[in-house]
Amino acid sequence: DSFRDKIEKKLKKLDRFFDDQAKAVVVITNERDRDTVEVTITSHGMIFRAEKTTPDRSDSLEAVCDILFKQIVKNKS
Repeated sequence: DSFRDKIEKKLKKLDRFFDDQAKAVVVITNERDRDTVEVTITSHGMIFRAEKTTPDRSDSLEAVCDILFKQIVKNKS
């Protein structure tokens, strides 16, 4: 639950780029000692997707949010 709250807090920062129609799907997988965080955001036919694998899921989440932010800003400009 605490990681879920962290995910919601991080993705809330990306809300300013989207209206209420955007949907985010987060998939977290654990393979041995590595965690993969995958986030897919869909809005009005546009798809933004990022995936990162690190030993710590919090680091993966940080990297994914940074990648998504760059993708969204690049697309909006």
